[in-house]
Amino acid sequence: PPPADPATGTVAALAARYLSKSRGRLRASTATLYGHLLRVHILPALGARPVADVTTADVSAFHAAMHDRRTVADGSLRLVSTLLRFAEREGLRPRGSNPAADVPRYATAADARRERYLDAGELAALVAALDRAEREGLPPAPHRT
Repeated sequence: PPPADPATGTVAALAARYLSKSRGRLRASTATLYGHLLRVHILPALGARPVADVTTADVSAFHAAMHDRRTVADGSLRLVSTLLRFAEREGLRPRGSNPAADVPRYATAADARRERYLDAGELAALVAALDRAEREGLPPAPHRT
């Protein structure tokens, strides 16, 4: 058989394949955002790399290079992670090998400002659980491996 075209195994080819297969499932605004992040940030940095060769160090360096634009850096990191999970599903990387999974996101000011309050139903369920725990005791902690 003829040798495989190395361009078909690149991050750029993976991104095109992902967008093609995701057509119709992504909202128009999400597709537009992904196109921008790919064109401006991801493909210039990682596009020529073979999908199978992308490492945590590559993704971490890519993310760190945008430290002055943390929201963009984190959005790009999420998309790179999505692409590499897609590569796993497509058999282009071993399952569980996503190198973006171990790269921590930046904590932004927007994250610190987010507050969420329980609605009436959630509050009632919490109070009922606390009452039950007080009456019956707490169950044993689950065993964690």
